[in-house]
Amino acid sequence: MKEKTIKPCRGDHQSETTVKSVDIRSGDRNNGFEILSNFCSGIVHEMRNPLSSIMITLQAFERKMTNDPNYHELASLALSQAERLEKILAQLLDYGHCQDRNTSPILFSELAKHSVSIHEKPASGKRISIEVTDKTGGLPFPADPRRIRICLDNLLSNAIHFTPEKGTIRISGECTENTVVISVEDGGEGFSEEERDRLFQPFYTTRDEALGLGLPIVKNIVENHGGAISARNIPGGGAFFSFSLPIE
Repeated sequence: MKEKTIKPCRGDHQSETTVKSVDIRSGDRNNGFEILSNFCSGIVHEMRNPLSSIMITLQAFERKMTNDPNYHELASLALSQAERLEKILAQLLDYGHCQDRNTSPILFSELAKHSVSIHEKPASGKRISIEVTDKTGGLPFPADPRRIRICLDNLLSNAIHFTPEKGTIRISGECTENTVVISVEDGGEGFSEEERDRLFQPFYTTRDEALGLGLPIVKNIVENHGGAISARNIPGGGAFFSFSLPIE
């Protein structure tokens, strides 16, 4: 095991914490990840086509049953569950391919704008405000745009889930000498010591109807970019997730 530390992106009043992680260069870890990655990819390959056929059929039933409220409701419910399965398969695919990387320059401002826009509906449903602070000075950094979007999207999705109504979520980006640091701060209750030790463990989750791959996907993508991720509680409540990526 080794320890990685990321300095806080916000005020000095917040204490610095360290998250333990397994060295990604470890042969055992790489071999284990490859096995799980192939397993996830195989499941997605075998299930995606049948699921697509099921969804098309359910969509047709839903349209056909418009005049029958009871059956229309059943068709809508079945379709929503099929869509949930589709999202699970997408997560499995992301986990299986999170070591793939196509690098190009990214701007934090564009990254944050994209993530906030696709989470606008669930955030507004809980009357949550999202504040974005850009301290990067418009400096682009090299990374895979799609993969890094997945990272911020997963962190923001978690933040919205755990932040109570009328709460505030803060997203920030800041450049240090050789890295860009991106953080998400929620307004929830934080996590216990036991939960912190398992946050990045595949298939571990405290969310209902969640697969438990969101944070492991983020961790694997970030580390595959040569970066590091940390998580800590904020004094007074809330959780603070931060990941750093090399600029050069």
